[in-house]
Amino acid sequence: RFEYTREAYNLDVFEQVRHKVQQTELKEIVWRTIREDLYSLEIVCDILLVLDVVIGFLSSAGGDPDQQVSSYLHEVLKYPRVSRGVGPLQSRKAEGNVNLKHILSFWRFLSIEKARKLSIIGQIPFSSLRDDFQKEVSGEERIQIEQSCNYFPVEKILAYLHDFILFFVRERDAEEKNYGLRESIAIYGEEKDWKLPEGFKQFPDVIKLSQCAAAWAVLARQEHQISNPVISSV
Repeated sequence: RFEYTREAYNLDVFEQVRHKVQQTELKEIVWRTIREDLYSLEIVCDILLVLDVVIGFLSSAGGDPDQQVSSYLHEVLKYPRVSRGVGPLQSRKAEGNVNLKHILSFWRFLSIEKARKLSIIGQIPFSSLRDDFQKEVSGEERIQIEQSCNYFPVEKILAYLHDFILFFVRERDAEEKNYGLRESIAIYGEEKDWKLPEGFKQFPDVIKLSQCAAAWAVLARQEHQISNPVISSV
């Protein structure tokens, strides 16, 4: 079940939701408090399954942007209420802070978190990508990617690369697999008006589009290592 992800969603579905329900970004500080509750991959996958249902309904029927997702689940989708513990969102912080206007932002945060957790335990972060874009990086390439992390905020690049993989690479043909990853992200990012960090120019240009998932996994593990340094005992 941990391989599950709603990567089948595409930009058209999200645009339908945006058309029906005005969207705004979930504040990062709010996400960080919610993230404290997401201690397992199973919890993240369970919430994504619930959001799949909500997004599917919103894309066709719409909803009140200010209604809490937890309220929508109970009142509209008739999810049963629980007398103890947490509800379908698995987090009281999420239940109290995430409205329908945050649904796409919340989905993105969770999708990134799932891919991050999969990468840390050595599993494939983007299982829906065709094999042409699942090529591994060599040991030398991995070191180059890790060293480049000294020049840009890794968490921000992970978010950009996540969107790039799901909404661009997943739709590419095999003949494009040898395009440069860094250049491809820069071109796509310019179209999307992204503000890529200047230091991203230090990302190794030898990495190909075919290695995008493996590169993401290296960045995720490196970000995890930076955020959770091992303190050696003396």
